[in-house]
Amino acid sequence: MTKVERNLVLDWSDDICQRDAEAKQIFEQLQDLCVERGYGGRPCALDAMLEYLLSSSDEAVRRKTLNLYARYQRFSAIYESMMELCQGFANLSRKNWQVSKGNAANTTTGEGD
Repeated sequence: MTKVERNLVLDWSDDICQRDAEAKQIFEQLQDLCVERGYGGRPCALDAMLEYLLSSSDEAVRRKTLNLYARYQRFSAIYESMMELCQGFANLSRKNWQVSKGNAANTTTGEGD
C-alpha cells in the first residue's frame, strides 16, 4: 500500500467514525428529549422514542423530533453506505492479493510458463 493509499484509508476511516458518532449523538438527543418530556427513563428503541415524541401535543416537540430523526437517518444511511463500500473494497483487495500471491507462486516454481 502506498503512502497516498494509506492516507486515503485513514481519512476514510476517520469519516466513517465521525458519521457514526454523529448518529449516536442524535440518538442521545432523542433520548434526552424523551426524558425531558416525561418518558420515565432513557428508551433504547428508536421506534419507542418516535412513537412517544410524535404523539406529543406540543408541535415544537414533534417538529424537533422529525428534524432529529431526519438527521439521524441521513447520518446512518451515509455510515451504512460507507461500510458497504469498505467491505466491497476489502473483498476486492483480498481477491487481488490472492491473485498476485498465486502469480508469485507460479513464477517462483516455474509453473506460470
